[in-house]
Amino acid sequence: MKAQINATHGDRVKTGSLYPAQPDLRAIKEIQVLDTAPNKPDEFFTQEVICVDDTITIIVNGKTTVDKFKDPMARYKMGHFALQGHDPGSIMTFKKVEVKELPSK
Repeated sequence: MKAQINATHGDRVKTGSLYPAQPDLRAIKEIQVLDTAPNKPDEFFTQEVICVDDTITIIVNGKTTVDKFKDPMARYKMGHFALQGHDPGSIMTFKKVEVKELPSK
């Protein structure tokens, strides 16, 4: 799954969107796609990605953009995350990255 950060690229999947990263998950289609980014280019913002078992919530600047999406295949209950540059021309600056392990339900 991808929790997107994108304010300027032509791809319509903007910051706050959640969508499948793996081809075998394409059947889910676009889970939650925002056509307009809630952040401006060159502006710091907060994005929280909360994953508890197989449920994902995304919050951008205090506003929920994905509300408790439950993976119908329950495949990714634990694992890792990465910060990926969507486009080779993108420049991203992260002021602070925090990780907090939450207890499973």
